[in-house]
Amino acid sequence: MTKKKKKLDPAQKAAKKKRKKEHMTVFNNGKQKRVKRPKTVDGIGVDEFIKNNADPIWLHQNEMWEYTEKGKGEYLSKNNMPSTEKEWLGEIAKAYLEACGVIPFGKFVGQKIKPEDLFHLGPAVCLKFRGLEQTKSNLKKATDAALTSYVATKEVVGDLFDIPQMAFAFSYIASHYGLDLIGDDECVRILDYIEEKLGYLCELTQKK
Repeated sequence: MTKKKKKLDPAQKAAKKKRKKEHMTVFNNGKQKRVKRPKTVDGIGVDEFIKNNADPIWLHQNEMWEYTEKGKGEYLSKNNMPSTEKEWLGEIAKAYLEACGVIPFGKFVGQKIKPEDLFHLGPAVCLKFRGLEQTKSNLKKATDAALTSYVATKEVVGDLFDIPQMAFAFSYIASHYGLDLIGDDECVRILDYIEEKLGYLCELTQKK
């Protein structure tokens, strides 16, 4: 006599469906084994997704150099820097939006990246836009200048750096200074102009 299959209640059905979704059957030494499915994003493995989609800036910040390609993502060049404050503002807007591209990838390293955190990326974006190699040495020069100046200046400007675009602009320009690409006077002129036109910078960096 054939044994009747016991019907599952809705909760048991849901649990079975969940197990099926989270696990798969593989063969190991000729034997079947249930293992957890690897995590995927849009149907592909996390590693493959990161390799295909992550920005070089994010990869460099998270020391995933194995996924980067030399020269990949270079944007502008050392010899093509803005010549006016207005041009600097336009470039900073593009640089800020470039940095925003790393926000979705924070979940892959267990951290939530918010707009107010983007000033940390100023040095890496500076290297990318200037077409400089993303070496540890270059990044250290840019980062040391950006963060040291940021901490010292934040005590003076107060809540101005609470505006993500202004904080990023300062870090980005200070990074250029740390790499000896611009001098003191030019830094001051650019940042004074950015502060004066901050509303316009915020408009340019609003994602549509």
